[in-house]
This record gives sequence, structure tokens and C-alpha cells, in this order.
Amino acid sequence: MRALLAGATVGHWRTWSGTQFGGGKGAVAATLVIGRGLLVLPRHQRGPGSLAARARQRQVRDAHLRDKHPGQAPDASVETDTWMVLFTTAPGWQTAVTTYRQRWATEGSYRDAQGGWDGQHGWGLERLVAGLSDPGRVERVVGLWALGALVQSWVGAQLRQADDPTARAVAAQWTTTGRLSVWGHGRFAFTDPSGALRPWLRATLQAGADRLAAAPPLPATIPLRFPKGARLLQDAA
Repeated sequence: MRALLAGATVGHWRTWSGTQFGGGKGAVAATLVIGRGLLVLPRHQRGPGSLAARARQRQVRDAHLRDKHPGQAPDASVETDTWMVLFTTAPGWQTAVTTYRQRWATEGSYRDAQGGWDGQHGWGLERLVAGLSDPGRVERVVGLWALGALVQSWVGAQLRQADDPTARAVAAQWTTTGRLSVWGHGRFAFTDPSGALRPWLRATLQAGADRLAAAPPLPATIPLRFPKGARLLQDAA
């Protein structure tokens, strides 16, 4: 990667075909994409104040990168941090880059599965899975996390829309800004120590269970549909 990045040019994307990931029957033929697009800022972020704030964020990021590997010799992390290296089955770099941008909409889910927004309120999935060696157990644990995250997020969404004055009053105590995700609302709904939310939570879960029971049965098999460029996710599944 270092040798390929040395020949990269800002504003251009390069591709290498026929790259293999894995080995044997599980090997995937794909394309390696390396590049860095030109920075295009929205009009409202081009003023002196916005540019100064962006520069401060860059300084903080660079300092974090320099301190990321304590005890080791300085590396090229600061120089390579803004470059993108993608391994993709997408047909061309444009589709690969566009598909990868969709990741940011789900980035919060990866954070919540690990340590949460503050390193303390997440599910600790990474730490738990790292201690497992049986693929079947890993699959079951990840499946349990997916189900739990869905229920937790759904409860959080219901709470944000709740008309119950007690529920709204309890939720208002969790943040001073109101900027709490549906996942975060669900997390606190299940762990609120006051007990005042339990009647609402019990009724909400029962209503959800009733909706599921009344829904038509699912087919025996459900075809999985993946966006272009997501073949690796399909193989991993």
C-alpha cells in the first residue's frame, strides 16, 4: 500500500484489476481502488470562521494520529490518513466510491456495537467476539446483537414519539441538548434506574409483540439483496 500511495495523485483515482482476497475456493476476484477526491465545500462552509474550524479539527486529528502508536517510530499516518484504499467488486471506481459513502449512514451502528458513544454504553461486541474461536458461536452472538440492536432502536424510536407525559419527562432527564439517537434512547429506556418508565416500556413491548403476532408469516426463505459493490458482505454473511 505504501508503494502504491507514493504514486497516487490528488484528484485522481487509480485501479488495479484481478486482486485476490483470501485463498482457495473462497478467494474473491475484485479491484483495488486508490485515490483522494478534490475537497468541495458547501457554500455555507467556505467562510473564514468555517475554514478556521476545519483547520482546528485537522490539527486535532493529526495530533491523534501521531499519538496513535506510542513507543513506535513515527510513521506516515498523517500523510496517508486522507487517502482512500478500497477493495471492491464494483464495476469501476465511481461506483466503488459512491457505494462506500453509504457506510457513514451506518457508522454509528458499528460504534454502538462496540463501546458506544462514550466507550461505556455500547454492547462490547468486539471484545466478546475476540474471545470466541468457533465460527458458529460468533454467528449466533452477532445474530443476537443484531436482534437486540433492532429492538433497542425500535423502543428508542417509540419513546421519541411517545405522548405519555411520564415517559417524555423521564427521557428529558437523559440529555441537556436532546441530541440522543434512537439507539441511545432505547439503551436508557431499558436501564433507567428510577423505574418510572417500566409501565410504558412493558406496554410498548407488548404492543410490539402483538404487531408481530398479527403480521403474515414470512416465506421459508428470503432472498438477500445487496447493493452493488457489496459482494464481500454477501460472502461474509
